[in-house]
Amino acid sequence: QNVAVGYTSWEEVVRMWYNEIRIWQYGIDPDNYLGNGRWRDVAHFTQIVQNTTYLVGCGYAECRNTPYIRFYVCNYAAGQSDLAYPYTAGSRCGACPKNCNNGLC
Repeated sequence: QNVAVGYTSWEEVVRMWYNEIRIWQYGIDPDNYLGNGRWRDVAHFTQIVQNTTYLVGCGYAECRNTPYIRFYVCNYAAGQSDLAYPYTAGSRCGACPKNCNNGLC
């Protein structure tokens, strides 16, 4: 699950989640380069690029009586499984050359 509060648009929210790529390192446990317990700093990014995800459901609520006003939430199935290896690195369709569809396995 990814959650964001205080933003004004989905574009801002998804950009913020994706921009965690700037500090994420493929194949390395985030605790090893961010410090113990700091995996949350890259968990939004790794969730949106997780190769086992087959369903995504997102929504938001506006709550005028709070300082944040908008709450954005996305749920994923299957959930997060690996922060270091959320996908298999390689060329497009390298793992499935006979079943490639628009560059995806």
